Amino acid sequence: MHRGIVVRARAIENIAYLMAADFAPPCSGGSIVIDPMGVVLASAPEAVAVITAKISKDRIAKVHE
Repeated sequence: MHRGIVVRARAIENIAYLMAADFAPPCSGGSIVIDPMGVVLASAPEAVAVITAKISKDRIAKVHE
C-alpha cells in the first residue's frame, strides 16, 4: 500500500506516466501503471502477472493546461 502512494506521488509531481515493477520471486506481483494525475491504469495482483495500459500524449497535455 505504501509503495502505491509513493508511486502515485512521483507520477503527479513529474506529470508523467509511471510504471513500477515488482521484484523477482519470492516477492512477486504488485506491479502498477499510473497516469500523470495519479490514476491507477493497471495493477497486478500479488502474484506473477503481465499487465498492460493505454497511455496518451493528450492526457499529459490536458494535465499541463
